[in-house]
Amino acid sequence: MRPIPRLHLFWMNHWVKILIISLVILLLGLAVWGLSSLESFYRNLTLAQMPVSILLVTINATIFVLMYMTFLRGGFAKMKSSQVKGEKVNITWDDVIGMEEIKREAWEVVELIRDRKRVKAIGGKIIRGILMLGPPGCGKTYLAKAIATEAGVPFLSLSASEFVEVFVGVGASRVRKIFKQARQMAYGYGACIIFIDELDAVARKRVFSAFGGTEETNSTQNQLLTEMDGLKEDANIIVIGATNADENNLDEALRRPGRFDRKLYVDRPGLEDREALFKFYFGKLKYDDSIDFGRLARRAVYKSAADIANLVRESALIATRDRTRDTINMRD
Repeated sequence: MRPIPRLHLFWMNHWVKILIISLVILLLGLAVWGLSSLESFYRNLTLAQMPVSILLVTINATIFVLMYMTFLRGGFAKMKSSQVKGEKVNITWDDVIGMEEIKREAWEVVELIRDRKRVKAIGGKIIRGILMLGPPGCGKTYLAKAIATEAGVPFLSLSASEFVEVFVGVGASRVRKIFKQARQMAYGYGACIIFIDELDAVARKRVFSAFGGTEETNSTQNQLLTEMDGLKEDANIIVIGATNADENNLDEALRRPGRFDRKLYVDRPGLEDREALFKFYFGKLKYDDSIDFGRLARRAVYKSAADIANLVRESALIATRDRTRDTINMRD
């Protein structure tokens, strides 16, 4: 599927390596041909000096590569991002439990990504950004991975704190790099998702200080705004931001239509969702008939999915203290 763009993408990412390997093979061939044309004395002399020459060349090349990677390939601005193909994220829609209502809203996003050609054909535009809001431990990251799996597009995952740095200009440079990488992946695979966790680290309301203490955060956020505005309509890059902070704490420029077009409120699970979560987590353990999932769901009011997982995990640890049984009961 799309072999030519992917081949071109491979050439764009590895043309330097291919060129270097080709030059090395060519030089080795010339060296062998040159040695074969020398007299035996000079050939032996050259072969004797070759180990020292190779050692010196290796040292010089190592120094050059280190300096090149430090100063010309980003230096302090270099950032690690988790790049995974959608089908390799391996979190399906059925794996997302305890948020049935929000899943229905998120499924519209999946269909828009899948049918991006049809959306463009009728004159519409693909969603630029999705903002996930809600308390911690409710499954925002899990839901984002499920969207990437179902849409079948590459998934770039990183934390907003990786943009924040003490050196001036580093945050903005990192934003440019991640969007450049996303454009390359979208070119090869048709679309790409950038997931930024803890978005509030760079999306807080901009503060302008006379002493310049907030200039680096402001410039990072300005670059993020610029990149989201500069996305071409055929780029098919979707930015998903997740935060535990209140929506009003985020900058208004990021929340306006055209940047984060869709807002998904991932709240704590309701009664039915809590019961489904208890059944899911207990399904991996041994428990007896005294476990009443409905009663547990009613008692776990205002608990997040992470809280329920922790309750089940702790009950298993308590059950192991009683060596006379090997199952979890209601008392645990």
